[in-house]
Amino acid sequence: MKTLLCICCLVTVISSAYSQDLTTLMPTPKAVYQYQDIEYFYLQTEQVVAVPDTVTPGVRKAVNYFQREMRRRVQKVFTEVTLSYYVLSMQPKKYALVFVPMSNQFAHTFTSRLLNRIESVSAKTGSYILDVRQSEMVIFYDSDEGAFNAVSTLLQLLSRDKFFNPQFFACHIWDEPDYPLRWMFSQHNLLVDQSITNLTALADTMAKYKLNGIQQNDYKYNILDRMFDRYWNNVDTFKARCAERMIDVIPGVCGIGWSDGILQHDPNLAEGVFTQTTYVIESDTGRVIPDARVVLPNGDFETVNLQGAFTGWGFYDESFTPDKTIFRSGKTSAHAVNIRDKNSAGNARFQRKVQCTPYGYYVMSAYIKTNNLNGGSFNLLAIGDDGKGKSRSLTFTALSLPATTNGWQRVEVCFNTLEFINVLLYCGVWDAPNIGEFWIDDFTIQPAGLTNILRRGGTPLHIRNKNTGVEYSEFDDFARLHDTLMEKSFGTYGPYHTAPTLRRLANGALRNGDSVVVSYFHPFTAVSDNQGNGSVMVCVSEDTLHSILTDQVTRVNNLYHAKNYFMGHDEIRNMNRDSACLQHKQSPAELLAANLRSCDSIINRIAPTSQRFVWSDMFDSLHNAGPIYQPYYLVNGNLSGDWNMIPKNITIVNWNGGEMSKSLSFFADKGFRQVTSPYYDAGNATGIRNWRLAQEGIYNIDGMMYTTWAADYSQLRPFAYYAWSAGPYIFHRPPDSLEQQATEINLTTSVGKDPYNAKDNYYDPTIVIFKTNLSQVERRIYMTQGIPNGPWNGSVPTPQDLDWFRYAIEVKSTNGIYRVTPMYEVWRNRTTSVESESEPITFTVTPNPTEADATVNFSIPQSGQWTLHITDVLGKTIATYSGTTYALQQQTVHLSTAQFATGVYAVTLTNNGNTTTTVLVKE
Repeated sequence: MKTLLCICCLVTVISSAYSQDLTTLMPTPKAVYQYQDIEYFYLQTEQVVAVPDTVTPGVRKAVNYFQREMRRRVQKVFTEVTLSYYVLSMQPKKYALVFVPMSNQFAHTFTSRLLNRIESVSAKTGSYILDVRQSEMVIFYDSDEGAFNAVSTLLQLLSRDKFFNPQFFACHIWDEPDYPLRWMFSQHNLLVDQSITNLTALADTMAKYKLNGIQQNDYKYNILDRMFDRYWNNVDTFKARCAERMIDVIPGVCGIGWSDGILQHDPNLAEGVFTQTTYVIESDTGRVIPDARVVLPNGDFETVNLQGAFTGWGFYDESFTPDKTIFRSGKTSAHAVNIRDKNSAGNARFQRKVQCTPYGYYVMSAYIKTNNLNGGSFNLLAIGDDGKGKSRSLTFTALSLPATTNGWQRVEVCFNTLEFINVLLYCGVWDAPNIGEFWIDDFTIQPAGLTNILRRGGTPLHIRNKNTGVEYSEFDDFARLHDTLMEKSFGTYGPYHTAPTLRRLANGALRNGDSVVVSYFHPFTAVSDNQGNGSVMVCVSEDTLHSILTDQVTRVNNLYHAKNYFMGHDEIRNMNRDSACLQHKQSPAELLAANLRSCDSIINRIAPTSQRFVWSDMFDSLHNAGPIYQPYYLVNGNLSGDWNMIPKNITIVNWNGGEMSKSLSFFADKGFRQVTSPYYDAGNATGIRNWRLAQEGIYNIDGMMYTTWAADYSQLRPFAYYAWSAGPYIFHRPPDSLEQQATEINLTTSVGKDPYNAKDNYYDPTIVIFKTNLSQVERRIYMTQGIPNGPWNGSVPTPQDLDWFRYAIEVKSTNGIYRVTPMYEVWRNRTTSVESESEPITFTVTPNPTEADATVNFSIPQSGQWTLHITDVLGKTIATYSGTTYALQQQTVHLSTAQFATGVYAVTLTNNGNTTTTVLVKE
């Protein structure tokens, strides 16, 4: 008669216990099963935590995390004992949480009790095995992070019964992370106490979901020389909270692109854009001579023809009409309502083309009033036109207006005409809804003059007589010329303010009545807001930059001593325009790559063991450095190819969501390691999932970073799922020793799907059989499903001549993510006892305790060689005995303990790969 045993890990579909406890674990473990005969580990009056005799700092954090949470949740604390005491103690072993490093001498004592005795912790850092039974919970680990992650999972198994008694769900979990780096992006201001409170709450969430790094970007890292005790105290608190939760802090340094933090130290270090303006000297001061062509003759909207149309514009969209009841000045404004009725694109704009002189510097502004206008993009736009078909945007704004302004709001932008002789000027809204209305008034343009003039060696000032070409000297012919308001602005350059005055000196060559051409450099602000503030780039060619960054990295390193540093090269919108850069006669690609190498070198010198990271966009052929993006904003020249000039040891943090698959392959093919940067405030997990699927199979992906620019951390839970696991998770209990003797073993499994994607599915689970060569598959058995959504079954025939085999269960999702359980082992033709075959029939030490000699009596279940080791509590071998015997034959070994010091010793018996340990106490 054929024996058939069914190895069930689930009842029907998934039992209610799984629904309550195992299927809700997040992130989902790779392989898990429920013990059939027990349900819970109950907390008792006396509990112990057994820790290694030598506890590493990370394991101490894991133990403290468990104790802290137990105190908080159930008002209980476990008594701590050493692992050697726990193993060797003659007291009953119960109600314990045991931390077992896989390298520990007692590890086999615990692994021999598992259903799958060959099971081991994955080689990936952060992996663990968690085994929860009725009287003992065991954590196996190879790394500190693995121990902490196991505690994180264990705490999710904590619940209360109907009498409100705390309990842990009994199960076995084998788990490993897909990626070692699972980070969260932060821009919290650490000077603010509430930020520390918020970060602590986020750190708790991260610990729960196994996230292990905060990429922290406090603006104060740029100005640590100005900080004070409250800041240092908050940073210490932040570091302590992260350390307690095994969370690394990855500080952001070297803000190249969004450089206002660097420019705090010297606003004149902004990358300069050349301009020249004509002045006439009157009453010892200079007055700008404006270009009469650069005007908006009806920017006040006062002139309307007989047909009721505004005059003086190249065009304006049909939704505008004159409004003589609501205006800011004069008697008329431009009013737009029912915008999409007149323009299907939702555009409502005024435009005028004017001729101009190249490299003119202007400020353009307007006043806007809105009413119930939810949506659309307001813009002040200048587009350069060379008259030969070449054009270029000269302004890049991020204006923000409420749906209802309750009055008039001024918006402005400064721009340079660059090499263009014509400029198209726009004011209005793009992509507006049909509901709501707005008004424009006092749309103006004027020369910006010497506002924000940059004064340093790389931005020279020249003043020449317009008629004779004679150049005048500062301090001799005219007074020192600099913008004191800008220099006090600490790295911001808006709003537009009155320009500094050009003043002639009485004894100089500059005379009243002279017309002069003033050439100088000013900063460029991209993504500018209503007041003209936004992204300003620092000049990468000034030596002062190197000293500022060296000081910053030194101070930040003294603060954190971090393992990783994040370089802020990102969205660099102005480069290679001032003399400091142009003198090198290099491309922007060469200049940027040189700067990144310099920043990398600074960090490497100060923190030589650290790893460096950088944003992807400025080194990506499919993003801001790519050919289709050139010219990029006001960058003078081409950035393409810079990816070939930067060190391969720098990890790329990839945020190219538009071309994620191609971009990931691009950097992988170049030999870079990568971390992906999903989320970007989408409000759902779709983008995170898309990144996770895109990076599947890409070489050298080290992890993912949850990236929010709006402090929206609502999707951390799904992010943790995709960063740790994703894909199918497998419920399967391997057969015990009795079940292994069946002539046909029916293996059962259930598979969990992506909880954040209703369309997710998987291919049929498969039993993979290994026999003679464990690196090669002997055969595959495809499992079948008896009922829809039910468990999967597969039968493994076991003929009498089959002594043993190993197997794993593999599943692949329809998204292409492959999962496989650890390898399980089946032994045939051995004892049919359900007890562990590793246990000897007898094993005693008498007398115990002893003051002199002792005797060890034992018998073993299999014929063969045996070895007896006597070790002290530190694992040092004191004595070794060995021999051979037949199965079940009684053996006696006499121990001479006279040379033993007083203390506790482990007596370990090994036979045929099976090990058991008892204790000997020498008095």
